[in-house]
Amino acid sequence: MAFFVAASADSHVETLLNKLEAKFKTKLQAFRYLDESNNGYVTADDFAVRYRRMGFELSQADAQRVVERFSGDGAQRVSFDDFARLYDHAGMTLPPPPEPKPEPAPVALSDVEKLDVAFSAALKAREPTLREAFLSIDQNRTGFLTSAELAAAMARCGIAASTEQTEALCALYDLTDNAKISYAEFAARVRKRARQYRGHLDRQQDDLLARGNLLAPVTPAQAPPPPREPRPF
Repeated sequence: MAFFVAASADSHVETLLNKLEAKFKTKLQAFRYLDESNNGYVTADDFAVRYRRMGFELSQADAQRVVERFSGDGAQRVSFDDFARLYDHAGMTLPPPPEPKPEPAPVALSDVEKLDVAFSAALKAREPTLREAFLSIDQNRTGFLTSAELAAAMARCGIAASTEQTEALCALYDLTDNAKISYAEFAARVRKRARQYRGHLDRQQDDLLARGNLLAPVTPAQAPPPPREPRPF
C-alpha cells in the first residue's frame, strides 16, 4: 500500500484523476463513484473512503485539502461542476482552485411557501417517513390528498390557515391541476422544497415556528404525540 503523507494536494488530485480516467468512461461515472453518500456532492469523508479502496491511505486533513483543491478554500464539499473542472485537465497542469463562493442570499418565501414550511416541519415532528406523513393526511385512504384533507391535517398539527391559503397550498403540490395530490406529487414537492431552500430551510423553519402568526395555539387535547425514534423523512 502506498502512503502519501507529505504529498501536496495537487499530487493527491493528479493520482486520483489518473485512476478515475483509467477506470471510468465518463466524468459523470467517476463522480458518482466518489459520491459515497449518494447526495450529489463529494465530501472529505467520501474521498478518504474511495482513496482507501484504490489502495492509498489519505488522512482526514489531506482529504479536506483535496476538497479545497477542487472547490476552493474553506469548501466542505465538491459539486459535479467543480469536479469536472479539474477532471477535464487530467494529465495536464491543473488550474488554480476557484475563488471562495459567497454565502447565498436567504430565499424570500411567499405566504403560501411559509405555510408549506410550517406544515412540513409539523409533519416531520409527527411522522418518521414521507410515506407515513402522506398516509396521516389521507384519512379516507383514496391514495390522493384533497384540500379538505390538507386543512384537516393542518388543524391537527395546530396550524391556522384560511380556505384560500389551503387551496393555494394544495396548488403547490398539485402538479397535474386536478384538485387532488398523488403520493408522487407529494414527494416531488418535498424534493423541490429541499432544493429550493437549500442552506436556508432549517433557519427559516425555526424563525417561522417561533412566530404566532402561522401557528394556532395548541391545547393539551391537540398536543402532538411524543416524537418517535428519528428516521429519514
